[in-house]
Amino acid sequence: MGKGRGRAGNRVFRFLNRYKKEMIIVVGFVMVLSSFYTGVDREMTAPAENEDTANWVVVNYDSAVLGSQSTVVKVTGVTNEYKLWPNQMSRVDRKDITDVFESNVTGVRSIILEAGGGSEMFHIATDGGNVTDEIRKRIRLPGGYNLYRVYKGTSQYGSLDMVGENLEVGDYVNLLLLQRTRNNKNEVLGFSQRKVPVGPYINVTVIGDFDGYNFDAKTKANVTRDRLASVLNTTSFEMTTVNDTGSNGTALDIEFNMPQSADVNRIRSLLAGLGIDNVTVSRYGYIRAPPEMVVDDEPFQILNPEHVHSVMKYETKANDTISVRMYTITVANQTISFAREILSTDIEAQ
Repeated sequence: MGKGRGRAGNRVFRFLNRYKKEMIIVVGFVMVLSSFYTGVDREMTAPAENEDTANWVVVNYDSAVLGSQSTVVKVTGVTNEYKLWPNQMSRVDRKDITDVFESNVTGVRSIILEAGGGSEMFHIATDGGNVTDEIRKRIRLPGGYNLYRVYKGTSQYGSLDMVGENLEVGDYVNLLLLQRTRNNKNEVLGFSQRKVPVGPYINVTVIGDFDGYNFDAKTKANVTRDRLASVLNTTSFEMTTVNDTGSNGTALDIEFNMPQSADVNRIRSLLAGLGIDNVTVSRYGYIRAPPEMVVDDEPFQILNPEHVHSVMKYETKANDTISVRMYTITVANQTISFAREILSTDIEAQ
């Protein structure tokens, strides 16, 4: 990949600057361990000899887009290193940078300024322990800054260093990947966009847009298909014979859908008149889900996450937060995601 940002790179850094301005809580970047933070072939350059920059340790690099797709990374460990990211680097002058290098924060072993590609940040190595309060007390910059911790992670690119906030081992995060080039050597960075929920059950928000009902009934009553069709005024139902665990015999399992305009109580009454009173009613509607989730350590993309069709409990309302299980199906070469609100019995059966 060539040096420089280009149009795609500019879009990425506008994205990053927007995150800084809005003070997004979870932001980070990833670095390949085999690159210059391992201490191997580390080349650190300082500005021209000048009294006020004598203590500067600077690494210059170019930045470029690694790919248009993000990746999901699992947190596998925590380090004693931090990234200090100025909110408004244009307001930071030479004296401010010198003050950072001469801050003499207790517990801090070294500070490196990473510069280039329109994004500057300080890499801070510590002896461990809780040093964040001391760093924030001793280091001041015009416009303020965000301080993030460095974590270990794994992805398809191998073992990575990843930077974020309030992460724990076992968490998954979605990263926007970049590539930095220095002396013909590449590093991978990824800016954390969000935490990724771990399934199989995830919490989602109900949009509403309810568009129908599902009826599921079980009965030992002697009901014929013709009689049921006559009462319901429809032949669009499934009727199957199933084992009845309660009596060691058999029962009828009846399932059918009705439009949103249907009178649920009237249908219940019609079924009760046939001796069918064990009826579960669900409703169809739409939810807002995250763009992806993780199941069995594998990332799972949720298609059209802002508007996912779902089966929900009858009492579920718009704007409720519910727990669902996600599914995908492919029909006529088209893959869609859908969901089903879970019951306590779903979890107990696992």
